Amino acid sequence: MKILVFSLLGLFLAFCSFVQAIDESLVLYLSLDEGQGNNAKDGSLAKNHGKYLGKPKWVDGKLGKAINYDGTGAIEIQHNKNLNALKGKGHTISYWLKWDKQGANWSPFISKTIGENDNFHTWVGKDGIWDYENKPSGQTHAVTKIPLDGNWIHLTVTHDGVKTVSFYINGKLDKATNPLPTAIGNDINVLVGDDGKGNKGAGVLDELSIFNRALTEEEAKTIYEDGVEPFLAIAPTDKLTTTWGSLKREATR
Repeated sequence: MKILVFSLLGLFLAFCSFVQAIDESLVLYLSLDEGQGNNAKDGSLAKNHGKYLGKPKWVDGKLGKAINYDGTGAIEIQHNKNLNALKGKGHTISYWLKWDKQGANWSPFISKTIGENDNFHTWVGKDGIWDYENKPSGQTHAVTKIPLDGNWIHLTVTHDGVKTVSFYINGKLDKATNPLPTAIGNDINVLVGDDGKGNKGAGVLDELSIFNRALTEEEAKTIYEDGVEPFLAIAPTDKLTTTWGSLKREATR
């Protein structure tokens, strides 16, 4: 019996260490795999769940399901201070995009802004230019144009929390990094598909994640090649009980 108890304790401690390996800087992960309804579940520990404003059109995504934005609807995520890009911490926005320039002049916006109160804001225009903006600092963009040919492309943009914005296209660092000081935090909701200024975007967006730190070049490559799961360390958090149950069963065999 003592051997069994110590075995379970060892497994439990190992399991706890495994759980602690989850990257807590991941503050939003929308897999968009619901495939129905208006809710978008956040798979990160932060639980920043979203709600679609309008009637979502669920389609096949890069992985599982996704939402096809038609230039009218948007996902709204209630403000949480951990979603702000802040001085000294920075942030990362990463997602898959499929856009053929139909339905709007912009791809789905990802923004935390109203008017001039702009913590972050990113989008691709019909000219293929991928922009990142904050206020009062301004706007910068990737050097390489984004191909708008109806195929999936992976985009990751980071701000280092000081003055540098970096763009990654399909896991590769763009030709240059761009100077742009950090914006001031705000208490505005995050919008996906809406810039907070009256403009809406179109196209299919999938596997959206936000980190409240800047990913490294190697991590940007990882999220492109392997998705968000390496940053979760284990399956999404709602599977923790099942995993612990499996460990106990193995110990008692």
